[in-house]
Amino acid sequence: MLQSWKEVLPGDHYRVETNGLLHSFDQRVITLLYQPLIGIEAASLYFTLWQEVEFLEEHLTHHHLMGSMNLSLDRILKARKKLEAVGLLESLKKKRQPPVSLSIVLNRHLRRIDFSKTVF
Repeated sequence: MLQSWKEVLPGDHYRVETNGLLHSFDQRVITLLYQPLIGIEAASLYFTLWQEVEFLEEHLTHHHLMGSMNLSLDRILKARKKLEAVGLLESLKKKRQPPVSLSIVLNRHLRRIDFSKTVF
């Protein structure tokens, strides 16, 4: 158990942004190249967050994310750390009084040459 409550609580807010434009080809690359390395839950988290980019005006909560993905907070945190490890996601915690706000940035995948150098 990760004890995610030490890092994030269900009521904490998050906002999703992208670092560049994401296209349907990016989805194929994530599915075929990254998913075997990071697993289905991390890939699903990436795609779920991708769909939430549109909600820039809203502060979504981790409780919302838990419900939409049907995953525990520990599993979501584990998936987020996998995405961060391969460079697909960056997160920045804004320390304020509760609720805490997390800024999540989705990155594009690495180019094919960079992927083989970095991942392997």
